[in-house]
Amino acid sequence: MSKESKRLGAEEATKIVMRFLDELAMTNPRLDAYVMIRSAARRGGAWVVHVDTGAAVPSVMEFIVDASTGRIRRYSAVSRNVSRRARRLGMSLG
Repeated sequence: MSKESKRLGAEEATKIVMRFLDELAMTNPRLDAYVMIRSAARRGGAWVVHVDTGAAVPSVMEFIVDASTGRIRRYSAVSRNVSRRARRLGMSLG
């Protein structure tokens, strides 16, 4: 089996992020239960996954998931407010 065939796809990368957020929510009751995947895009050897974590006010987090190992390399808040125009047009972030 080649090394390329062992790499994660977008579905696996988003599942890793969702599992991480589920575990985080169990230890931190202040976290909102609302989570929606906005996009998953391949950049080099990683998947960049954008997640909306705000029910009332969109709050987007970016996760970098290593395509070979499945480990989350890093995550950060990208935007606390998505522009009105982007929401109106239903644009995906990423």
